[in-house]
Amino acid sequence: QDVFERLQGLYVEGGDRAALAALLERRLARTTDPEERVRLEITRGRALAEVGDRAAAKSAVAAALDANPDHVEALATYADLCLADQDWEGAEQAWIRLARRATEPERQADIYRRLGALYDDQLPNPQRAELAYHEVLKRHPGDLSATRRLVSVYGRLGQPERSVELQTELVGRAESPEEKRDRTLELVRVYEEIVADAKQAEATLDKARKAWPHDGRVLRAVAEFYQRRGETKS
Repeated sequence: QDVFERLQGLYVEGGDRAALAALLERRLARTTDPEERVRLEITRGRALAEVGDRAAAKSAVAAALDANPDHVEALATYADLCLADQDWEGAEQAWIRLARRATEPERQADIYRRLGALYDDQLPNPQRAELAYHEVLKRHPGDLSATRRLVSVYGRLGQPERSVELQTELVGRAESPEEKRDRTLELVRVYEEIVADAKQAEATLDKARKAWPHDGRVLRAVAEFYQRRGETKS
């Protein structure tokens, strides 16, 4: 085992794909235990990915999944390989399967967070993004990143009132004056960009200016707001 791992490390470090592939094939040929073969295919996939052979890496991990379709480590590795290969659909399916098999709430939340980001960006689907972020919040109530993402998602779903409600909640949950300032300025952008209500955005900005009259971020936000509206006075 030690010799195998040392050789594998040397071949990976040296980028020697042929030697690495031969080493792993020999090890697989001598292995009869099904679980060990799955582990070896995962190891093989990771090693091949490290030397830049992503296609062979995905094939190796796919072989592990053929033998054990619900293997958590194999699913996680396959998702990572798909992500590196920009195979968004492959990553999506692996994460969906992984979410059903993972048992730790922290890991489940991370998977749903990744799915939400995927549905926000590479595979736009606001309905699925909403579901994914709600799954994060079930496991981590008050998660700031997921909540902020939901503010934008509701805008794309044509529910601007929910965007306002959620961002207003974030303002109320602020734990410091700086947090309250930043979240208030985010609320201004919600009114301006999602609700398309410039008057309400201006009114919220005016409240921020009165609350923080000498704050650089607020003053910059005021200037940028009027620039976007084509005005030079505040």
